[in-house]
Amino acid sequence: MGDERGQAAVEYAGLLALLGVVLASALALARAPFISRGDRSGTHVRELSLWKLGGIEPGPSWYTSLHAGGLDTLSEASKRGAYALSDLPTFLAHEQELALKVLVRGDSRLHNAYGVIAVNPERFPGSDYEGAMAFVDFLTSAAGQGLVADYGRERFGTPLFHPLAETGGID
Repeated sequence: MGDERGQAAVEYAGLLALLGVVLASALALARAPFISRGDRSGTHVRELSLWKLGGIEPGPSWYTSLHAGGLDTLSEASKRGAYALSDLPTFLAHEQELALKVLVRGDSRLHNAYGVIAVNPERFPGSDYEGAMAFVDFLTSAAGQGLVADYGRERFGTPLFHPLAETGGID
């Protein structure tokens, strides 16, 4: 995500359709301000992998680690006119509050898979394993996958999540 100036710069440079790692490299070379979640979440781990793929060590003069969640990170990036990596659902849910635009989308390295797992009742006594399994069964059923596939479509014009059934399952 970035501001209007970043959108224009990315489009001008012809980078919009290129991989996320190329944009990360361009941001680092320009020492463009970048706000990181810094919270060891899946999004943060993915961000770190993009820097590594580009051979980049984020520097303190342009890189800020917030140790915060997605919305706080986007809000700070918006306030500072900086860049950030975010999941699309968080961005879309708060887009009207932010002076940011999506700069790169569709790079497979930006894919963030979610899953559902019932905890082991022997390791977690008192957990509702049967209820958890009923939820797992529903979520992985055709009806559950349909709800996931349509979630967000009406409000945002695009689904916020893509069921694993559509992508061929778990790797």
